[in-house]
This record gives sequence, structure tokens and C-alpha cells, in this order.
Amino acid sequence: MIYIFLIILLCLDLLTKYYFHAHYQTIKVLPFLNFKLALNAGVAFSLFQKNTIFTILLPFFFLIFCIYIFIKEKEGIKNFSLGLIIIGGFSNLIERIIYGNVTDFIDFHIGNWHYPTFNLADVYITLGIILYIFSFLKKEEKAKKNEKSYSR
Repeated sequence: MIYIFLIILLCLDLLTKYYFHAHYQTIKVLPFLNFKLALNAGVAFSLFQKNTIFTILLPFFFLIFCIYIFIKEKEGIKNFSLGLIIIGGFSNLIERIIYGNVTDFIDFHIGNWHYPTFNLADVYITLGIILYIFSFLKKEEKAKKNEKSYSR
């Protein structure tokens, strides 16, 4: 079931990117949120824009590492969080390889200040990292509680 959900999320990301790539327009969603096309040739926060090899190789090796952990990991929340990271990274990597950039379209802003534009894959990666860290901290907390109960 988790795999089907992850595939649906991947398709949703690719479809939204395709839509904003094909229909270049700004959509005002809320006073602080627009959907507008921004092509990002770099990685997070548009870093390394001039280094195409780096923007492909770094995510590629990171994805291989995440897939390796995903295969070895048996905990549900950790697997789900790794799945989010993998599909987000995979989606962005595919776009970088095909187009040389990533389609971003989510624009949060307060007045004239704009947070760097991002896409759903970036949301998946961020949520995946947060969930993975949270599950790791919970495991540490549980281990400490068990250690205390054994020492009594």
C-alpha cells in the first residue's frame, strides 16, 4: 500500500510540473501564496547553477544511498520517510537529466519578500528528512527508557 501511495505522489509531482511548464502563468492562490513557473538549474535554493555535472551526480549518489538504506530498513515510518526522499529526489533528477533544470512553482511570500520557489518533490524530500530524523529521535528516546528500566 505504501508503494502505491508513493507512486501517486510521484505522479502528482510530475503532473504539476508538466502543467506549470506547459501553462506559463501566475496563479494567486492566497495573499501569501502564488503558483508561478521558475526554472531552477541548481540544487536546493538554486545553488551550483553553473555546474550541471554536480547537480546530477550529487543527487544520483544520494539516491543510491537512500535506496540502499530503504532496502535494508524494516521500520514502517523510516521506510515511508525514505520513500518520500527517494521519489522527490528521483523526480527532480529526471527533470535535470531531461531538461537541464527543475520546474519549481510554489511561491510563498510576505509582501515583496519571497521564499525560494519550490515544487512538490522538494516538499516530499523535506517531509521525508523531518520524518526520518523524528523516527531516529523516537528510537533513541525509547532506547534510553529501556536502559533506565533495566538499571532499576
